[in-house]
Amino acid sequence: MAQIVRINSRKLNTEITDDAALELARRSRGTPRIANARLWWARNFATSEHDGRITLDVPGKPWRWRRSMAKVWTNRIGGIWKR
Repeated sequence: MAQIVRINSRKLNTEITDDAALELARRSRGTPRIANARLWWARNFATSEHDGRITLDVPGKPWRWRRSMAKVWTNRIGGIWKR
């Protein structure tokens, strides 16, 4: 699944680290469609909030922000929020 994420990130002309690709793959529940949706979301976020590279480390952000983003990654499925 991580290989699919890496291939599609190359198609989107987006750099992604190995650990970020593994994290996206792990959280996609073995479904390529969900992995691609999460990759698209992560790419948009990285472009607007960072330098366009998808990494797990976001410099300049406090640990509380990282914890809240971990909750977003956990609770977000496609475009629907779990309740």
